[in-house]
Amino acid sequence: MKNQETDILLKARSSRSILATAFRRYNATFFSIMKRCWLFFLLPAIVLAATGLLLAYDFYFMIPLAIAALVLELLLWVMVARQLTQRPLRSIFQKGKRHWLLLTGIAIGGWIALLPVCLLVSLPLIVLVFAQWESTSSTMIGDPSGMPSYMPYLMVAVWFVTTLLQLSIRLYIIYTGYYAWGSAEVRQREREQQKLNLQ
Repeated sequence: MKNQETDILLKARSSRSILATAFRRYNATFFSIMKRCWLFFLLPAIVLAATGLLLAYDFYFMIPLAIAALVLELLLWVMVARQLTQRPLRSIFQKGKRHWLLLTGIAIGGWIALLPVCLLVSLPLIVLVFAQWESTSSTMIGDPSGMPSYMPYLMVAVWFVTTLLQLSIRLYIIYTGYYAWGSAEVRQREREQQKLNLQ
């Protein structure tokens, strides 16, 4: 009951309070949101895993698939925001226009702040990519390949799991933006009310 009172959207909060409330709500609703938006989780992961497989086979012209994966992640963010706010998409965009600079700053700052965590999650993938790269470069100078034949498929599986984990971590940015918007909205309404009282 206490959490429901402290997790209300329209409340003036400090930045620490926004982060704490967002984290609490993220933990409480993550699995239900994932259940509703599972397809939007899978699509960017599948596209990035396919990109990884194509790169493992030296098909560098398929790199635009990575851009498609980024667009699909943005679609995931929109769908999660829709589930979180329980509002239609048009309403989300209309309300977000008022504080678009704040929300953009949170998105960019969130990506930068969560980058070390995402890199930590990506360590197995990074090791596999460098091993594959070293094997390929040594094969080009005449050495025999020391990598097993299933290595590209192992990379795809690790890439898929890593992408799912990174998507899950970065969803915290949506929750932070949600509560930061609510706090900014309350402050703006208070300023407008003060202006009306002064007149």
